[in-house]
Amino acid sequence: MQVLGIKKGPKFGMPIPDPEIVKVAYDAQRLKSHLEALAVPLLLHLEHEIEWLASENLHNSGITVERLQQVDRVVQKHILSALDPFSMFPFMLKHCPPYFRYPEASWFLRSVIVPWVFYWRYREAWEYVPDYSVNPFGSVLTVYDA
Repeated sequence: MQVLGIKKGPKFGMPIPDPEIVKVAYDAQRLKSHLEALAVPLLLHLEHEIEWLASENLHNSGITVERLQQVDRVVQKHILSALDPFSMFPFMLKHCPPYFRYPEASWFLRSVIVPWVFYWRYREAWEYVPDYSVNPFGSVLTVYDA
């Protein structure tokens, strides 16, 4: 049973409606309680993970540079084969505030390719993306540019 009544599609795992799936009513209070119960353990886990992934800890663990490069190649291959560029690029760029400097994207990719090529296939979905065109933190932009 699901709230949305969708299944994983054959290409890139994009969701598709499935009339055979039994839908259940959306319960916001239940979702909120689950998210609140998850918040503290998840944040603690992520803090410990960041500490473990510090370069000196990786070096001391015995993981070689060659092994890390091999893992990176596998991850990059998976990204290129499993993610739909028509959803990935707009998602990445639409969810980054204008003062956010990572990942670096060229002006041509940001201003021409994504809005005029990749955006259109799922344009209905991008209507609900938060508006990051306005800097909510004011002076942070001047700190990054200094």
